[in-house]
Amino acid sequence: MIGAGRSAWSPVTLAILFGWACLTVLAAAQGELANLGDRVRGEDAVYYYVYLPSLLLDHDLDLEDDLAAVWDHPVEAGHTVAGRVGDPFSIGPALLWSPFFLLAHVVSLTLKAVGADVPVDGAGPIYYLMVYLGNALYALGGVLLTGRFLLGRFAPAAAALSALVVLAATPVTFYLWSFSPMSHAVSLFAVALFLVAWQARGWGVVSGVAAGLTFLVRWQDVLVVLAPVIATLAAMIRSRREQDADSLGPGWREMIGFVVGFGLAPAAQLAAWAVLYGSLVTVPQGSGFIDLAHSHVLNVLFSTRHGLLSWHPVLAVALVGLGLRTRAARGSDPVEVSERALAAGALVVFALEVWLNGATRDWWAGWSFGNRRFVGVLPLLAVGIAEIVRRVRVRPAAFALAVAAAGLVVWNQLFLVQYRHGLIPRSGSPTLAEMTTDKLRLSSRLEARDAVLVADAAWQRRDGPALVDAGRRAAELAPPRWGAEALYGLGCLLTGRWSEAEGPLGRWIAESPDLFEPRWALAGARAARGDWGGAESALGGLEDPDAAHVKALLAARQRPLPDRRFVARVDSWLTSRVRLVDVR
Repeated sequence: MIGAGRSAWSPVTLAILFGWACLTVLAAAQGELANLGDRVRGEDAVYYYVYLPSLLLDHDLDLEDDLAAVWDHPVEAGHTVAGRVGDPFSIGPALLWSPFFLLAHVVSLTLKAVGADVPVDGAGPIYYLMVYLGNALYALGGVLLTGRFLLGRFAPAAAALSALVVLAATPVTFYLWSFSPMSHAVSLFAVALFLVAWQARGWGVVSGVAAGLTFLVRWQDVLVVLAPVIATLAAMIRSRREQDADSLGPGWREMIGFVVGFGLAPAAQLAAWAVLYGSLVTVPQGSGFIDLAHSHVLNVLFSTRHGLLSWHPVLAVALVGLGLRTRAARGSDPVEVSERALAAGALVVFALEVWLNGATRDWWAGWSFGNRRFVGVLPLLAVGIAEIVRRVRVRPAAFALAVAAAGLVVWNQLFLVQYRHGLIPRSGSPTLAEMTTDKLRLSSRLEARDAVLVADAAWQRRDGPALVDAGRRAAELAPPRWGAEALYGLGCLLTGRWSEAEGPLGRWIAESPDLFEPRWALAGARAARGDWGGAESALGGLEDPDAAHVKALLAARQRPLPDRRFVARVDSWLTSRVRLVDVR
């Protein structure tokens, strides 16, 4: 087994900690470390979290009351055949967060005992804060363990630079301090822990438990185990050919220990499924969530909608490095054979991950910085980055490599500013300008975003004059898709500026041709000035549940605005388009 390089571990650790500290300062400067006691929100985070109070405080898996306490949304999942509210997310993150949750519980009980009015039911700021900080520590631990794994195979400089690139130029950089605690930080930790355990201890109970943990955290991450398996098998085959009895690989005791250890962790997930779904094996997202016969491979890799390589081009470098490593040191030494096979195994794992993620219903991974579902495979991809660094031996090439690495980090960090501040869609596809030139004018884009938020605040107050002024300014600064024209047009409606409303409402229709709200608004403006024919034509032939209602009003020569249904629909649209910009 490759040496662990213990004497050089400290400098690599310090380099990673320095990079982490720099990114933490950047996150704090952008306000990302505010309101940490209110970060358990959103479907993913809530469903990962509710295992904690249910298991550790209620001592059951009846999640319905815990969901009601933690989340301010109605539970829509319904009941499973087992008569319980299901949980489509894995139990592993909650188990790893449990020490932090229990510490929060002790603190809450202590404060309660001295008279403080704090919740002690697992749903409150102290619990959320401790779990969020614990999740952040797992992210840091995952990068540190990745550095440890790399240091067993490369010189300290290559290990440190590769780990720093993983930290600052991949999706990891967002999940260090994400909007809410999710599985990706602990996914990185679990995979890196397994790789380090395998590297240091070989096959046995310890590496088996660590491998099982990867499944427990994110089920797909268990694919990572294939890379060391391929490396071990390749070394064993070479040893048998060379009749090297000392390098034949693990014995049967080690393999039995690995299998036993591996089975311990997944047992917890299978038990949870049995209670929640009445079956040991299930697809909790539903039968249509994965279609393995069809996969959006090219979209997963290259789409502007969270395409892995289009968002994080450094990973293309990693793939090249892995390919080169499969051809390196063509000797017959079992260690060299194992290293080449490990790189080949990493490429196999990556290909399987691409196919699997492309086969899911939401291959773009919903709200995601890049494609978050690949965070778990990054410790293996880091081997490819380190291989590229290892091959650079002359000073000019080293300088060029450093400049390229810095450029990729800057690209990723500028992307992160856009994502954090809502300058690009969090689930949709950025435009070409947003992917490229907007990164060079972040100041003006942030000014435009603030103008849109000011206008929306005026709409929520129903302050017509302020909305007209703020909406007009927002429309001058912001791209159409940000909702500025809509807000300007709504201001005109509130203040009776029917003719002026034609411009912004027409541009709103042009930007969202399949949306009924701007057509309803334009029909209302035209009806208000007696243009009944124009009002009817504004509706077009668009099919909508409220279209008949509006047409009936126009036929009776009644103005379709104001209308409470219109206001509710506009508010819903603005929530998705404008108000989710700032989710900190």
